[in-house]
Amino acid sequence: MAILIDHNSNIIVQGACTRRGGLILEDMLDYNANVCAGVCYLERKISQVRGVSLYRHLADAVNDMPEINVSVIASHAYSVLQNALEAMEAGIKLLIINSQFVPLRDVALIAQEARKHNATVFGPDSAGIITPDQSMTGSMGGIHALSIFRRGSTGVISRSNGLLNELSLVLKKNNLGISTAVALGTEKILMTDFVATFERFNNDKNTDVVVMLASPGGAFEEDFAAYYKELKNPKPVIAFIPGRFIDRLKEGVSFGHISSMVYRNSGSPGHKAQVMKNAGITIVDFIQQIPQLIKTL
Repeated sequence: MAILIDHNSNIIVQGACTRRGGLILEDMLDYNANVCAGVCYLERKISQVRGVSLYRHLADAVNDMPEINVSVIASHAYSVLQNALEAMEAGIKLLIINSQFVPLRDVALIAQEARKHNATVFGPDSAGIITPDQSMTGSMGGIHALSIFRRGSTGVISRSNGLLNELSLVLKKNNLGISTAVALGTEKILMTDFVATFERFNNDKNTDVVVMLASPGGAFEEDFAAYYKELKNPKPVIAFIPGRFIDRLKEGVSFGHISSMVYRNSGSPGHKAQVMKNAGITIVDFIQQIPQLIKTL
């Protein structure tokens, strides 16, 4: 059992002819994910990539292959809104937006439409989702996915694409593995947060513990802590919060991604750590501490 994706995930790549989309398509095929088709919005004469058919319109692909149930969007930022609406109107219920710098207004509109269509959307700038040995959507670990991710019973929810890969390698070196790893996205607005993703893990019989890889800025972790504190007998959660040096920066300074904006106390790594500890979540200072904690739990 896994959450979100498994052997039955039939994937389409929207924006398959962009540089980013082409790389993602190759990575998923290398992982033996079931990529059914791609959508090429550009004028190209290419009709196939490694046996995967490329269409000009998503509706044509879904008409030929109605089993498609997952879309990875890797198109240009200003095309993402149109592509996401196209996918939801075609009945696709799981969307992973890999594209970066999507306008905030477009993100808000996609989130609104997702609620209407009962669709789950991750991103923007989500590396994807992986259930080791079953399927991968997006580009988790790039060309190294086969060597980084090992099947196990640890669920991972991450705001950082890079840290997720690092954690997976650390777990593997300690003979531990992952049930499913989910990259929420790195930008200011998320369309699916820690709470909604943890609920899936909490109901997954093959997940014993959940690791959260947080980020400075925003209040997503604090919202999760308030939710987690009210649960009865939830699965244990271990959290790593990077960027502790941000606590020493001047108020209002943004470091790195836009999600790193800190206002007063809210969103600072130190404040997040304290709030999460108070909710019963185990906080670690280094990712390398996580394997031993998992074994103890």
